[in-house]
Amino acid sequence: MKIRLSLPKPIGGVNGIYTLVLCLVSQYSVAFETRLEDEYQVVKSFIKSDSCQSLCDAADETINRFYTKENLKDHIAYLADRQGNLSSLQGRDAHAFVIHHSSGDSDNRLPGIAFRDLDERLQHMCQKAEKELGINKGRYLLNFQRYYQDSVYLPLHYDGELYSFIKHEDDSITITEAIIPNKTAVLTLINYAVGGGTKISKKDKSDSTVVQYNSGDLLIFNNSKILHGAEAFKANDNFTPPYVRYTMGWRSLEQDCKYLNLTENDEMKDVTYEEAVQKNVKFMENDWPREYESRKKAAY
Repeated sequence: MKIRLSLPKPIGGVNGIYTLVLCLVSQYSVAFETRLEDEYQVVKSFIKSDSCQSLCDAADETINRFYTKENLKDHIAYLADRQGNLSSLQGRDAHAFVIHHSSGDSDNRLPGIAFRDLDERLQHMCQKAEKELGINKGRYLLNFQRYYQDSVYLPLHYDGELYSFIKHEDDSITITEAIIPNKTAVLTLINYAVGGGTKISKKDKSDSTVVQYNSGDLLIFNNSKILHGAEAFKANDNFTPPYVRYTMGWRSLEQDCKYLNLTENDEMKDVTYEEAVQKNVKFMENDWPREYESRKKAAY
């Protein structure tokens, strides 16, 4: 298909060039809109599929070891997201933990699990993720999502260090202030879901798709530009209990991030590593004690 553009005739001189440029921007800016397919990539066979079960075991052990009241209070472990009838292995749950970079180059005023304290299997994976995301200092979040039979949907959202937010009746949230990482990586360890994958969407929700990928595949997406979540799904005929789907994810907490504050502006703005560190230190010192008191009943 050929597309013919009827360009305005420029007025002479430099002003004519400016006129032409402005006309092109106003009339044809649709051609430069961000396409959803440009905002993510899937790295096939990022790890061998036969190593995935061992990583699931390491993740389960990490949850049992580090998801404690003390770590919740210190903001090393994040509030677990539990949905569905988990006692009957139906629904989903998510756990996240703050990890200090493998190099040791991070601010010691901020909480986190020392890299050396991680299971060796997870150390290897975290170093691969650090390299893939370009994280060479600071802290990042290590996240585990476990989906059981009759999994309930995960609302579209941004990942980030959420200073404040509003939670709605459908479990979706509106972030009012946060540090938002530019990139998020999600590794699939188990996938017996029919049509199951990560749903990604434009901010205005005018376009969305479910990215389906297999055990060992890595999804990387531009977290500050698009939303992500998961639809409810059923298990296929090959399903072996308990997990229909199991993923592991990473996102930075200080490096390569943006800052959002709806009281100042509704747009995210770039923030340096040092600025992000200072904002996180301020949050931990001034706001987290109060936030912990309001969240702890639901957290454990």
